[in-house]
Amino acid sequence: YPLWLGVGLLVFLYTLVLVRSRRRFLRVELTASTLVQGSTRLPTSQVSGVRPADEDHYGIRVLGDGPVVPRRHGPVVLRLSDGTRAVAWARDADGLRRALEDLLRTRATS
Repeated sequence: YPLWLGVGLLVFLYTLVLVRSRRRFLRVELTASTLVQGSTRLPTSQVSGVRPADEDHYGIRVLGDGPVVPRRHGPVVLRLSDGTRAVAWARDADGLRRALEDLLRTRATS
């Protein structure tokens, strides 16, 4: 009986670590002032353009904590105000691109 409690505790702890790390490193949040990708915060004032990703997004800096776009997430290429490009990502890449375009349109009209 104590052995099964120990096994159950180990499985619980392993699952807890997995869930917490996924929530931390795969977090995507867009507000009027900030785009959050994992633990990277990018002020939206630095975003000057958005385009859908194509084959040219390889080799561009990926926002977030990893060197590549996470698995099962789609890329969105951002043009930054300093002229560089960066790759944002989300499960719904088209939704993120539309939200960023709306944000840029709203910023341009105000």
